[in-house]
Amino acid sequence: MKKLNPMLSAILAVLILAMAVPVRADDSPQEKPPAKKPLKYSVEPEYLTRGRKHEVLIRSTPAADLSKYTVRTPEGSNIEVHGNPTFLDDNKTLSVVLYVRGDARLGSNTLKLSDGTSEFTAGISVTELEPLAKQPTPNGMSEVDAMWAIQPKKIAESNFGIRVAELFYTIEVVVGNNMGYDLEVVRVSFDSLLACEKVDGQTECKDTEPRTTIPSSGSQMVRGVIERGQVNGKKHYAKAILQTVGEIMSGAIPFFGNLRPQAHFTNLANITNGPLRNGTELIFPDRTIRQLGRLGDQGLQNSLIIQNNSQAAFVVFIPKDLFQWPNQLDKDSLWKVTKRLGNLVLVGNQIKALQRTIVVGRAIPPPKDKEDQEEPKAAPADKQKTAAPSADKKPASNGTTGDKEVTKPDESKKPEEKKPAEDKKKEDTTKKEEKKP
Repeated sequence: MKKLNPMLSAILAVLILAMAVPVRADDSPQEKPPAKKPLKYSVEPEYLTRGRKHEVLIRSTPAADLSKYTVRTPEGSNIEVHGNPTFLDDNKTLSVVLYVRGDARLGSNTLKLSDGTSEFTAGISVTELEPLAKQPTPNGMSEVDAMWAIQPKKIAESNFGIRVAELFYTIEVVVGNNMGYDLEVVRVSFDSLLACEKVDGQTECKDTEPRTTIPSSGSQMVRGVIERGQVNGKKHYAKAILQTVGEIMSGAIPFFGNLRPQAHFTNLANITNGPLRNGTELIFPDRTIRQLGRLGDQGLQNSLIIQNNSQAAFVVFIPKDLFQWPNQLDKDSLWKVTKRLGNLVLVGNQIKALQRTIVVGRAIPPPKDKEDQEEPKAAPADKQKTAAPSADKKPASNGTTGDKEVTKPDESKKPEEKKPAEDKKKEDTTKKEEKKP
C-alpha cells in the first residue's frame, strides 16, 4: 500500500473528528430579539404654576406597564418630587406629585423616567399663569374642524357693496372647536398657488409649483374700501351733481328781469331742490351704514374666541389682484378660485392659561349735605334758658324734655293771625250795608 501524504492525512483526521462531535442546541445560530421601539409619553397637565403642588399623570403611547419606572426632575429646575409615584389603569398610568417652588425655572423642563435599564423623557412647562383644566369633549376627541366656501359675486355685492365684490373674494368660514380648551382665532390664511399658465385658452395650475401662504385682509381694510365707495361711487357723484345744479339755479333767480320767466325758473329750481332730490334719495338709497353693520357682525375682527364644544361662522376677504389669471374670465370662476386657494390655515392660540386678576371694590359713602356738614352754632348763655323746645323733641309724660322742665305756653295769649286783605274788604262792605236805613 502506498503511504498517504501527511497533509492529506491531517485534513482527513480533522474532518472525522468534526463529524463525530455532536452539535449542541445552544451553538445553533439564533435570531436577535427585535429592538424595543421608543415609547412616547403624554403629560397632563402640561402647564405647572409656581408655588403650588400638582398631581401629574404620565401615560405612554402605546400603553405599557409603568410600574417599574421612577421619576426624576432636572437639576437646577427647583421642581421637587413629593412621595412615591402611584399607578392607575392597570399600571399604565403613573401619578406623581410635583412641587414647583416659587423660584422654579420658567419655560420647558424635562422629566426623566427610568426603569433601571432604559431612560425616557417627558416634557412639562412652568408658567406664572394659572392653568385651566381641560374640558370634556364628545368621545374624548381633541380636534378642530373647519369648512369654507367662496360666496358668489352677487351675494357679496348685496351684503358689502359693489367695490368689495370687485376687489375681494368673500369667503365664509365655519370652525368647530373640540380641543378641550377655548380657541382664539386671530387670522385665516390660505396655502395658495399665485401663478398659473394658459393652455389652450384655459388657465392651468400645476400642483408641483411652490405654494404661498396668503393671509386674509383685516376688517379695517375692508371698512376703508366701503367708506371710499360712499365718496367715489357713481351714486354719490349723481347726487352731488344734482345738488350743485339746484344750488346754482336758486342763486340765478335774481338775474331774471321779467317776472314771468323768473317765476317759471323759480318753480323749476324748487322742483330740482325738492322733489327731484328727494326722489333720487329714494331711488338710489345710501346703504353704507348697513354694509358697515354687516361687516362688523359677520367679518373676522382682530380676534375671535370660540368656546370648547361650539362652532362659529365668520367671513374673511382675500384680494383678487394677488392672483395672476391668463384668462380673465376665470377670475370669477368659483371652482377654479377654490382650487387655487388650496388649504385653509387657522392662525390662533389655545387658551390654556389665564392671568388671575383680583379686584377689590369698596363702597363709596354718599356725599354729606351742606346742612350736615355745617356744625350747629352755640346759642348765647342768656338765651339758652328761655329757648323753646324744638319741634323734633317730644316732651316727656311729666311735661319735661330731658332733665330740664319746660313750661307750656298759654294758648289764650296767642297773637291774632293776620287776616287777608280780601276778608277785610268784605267785612267793611257788610258794615256799611248794615248802617244804611
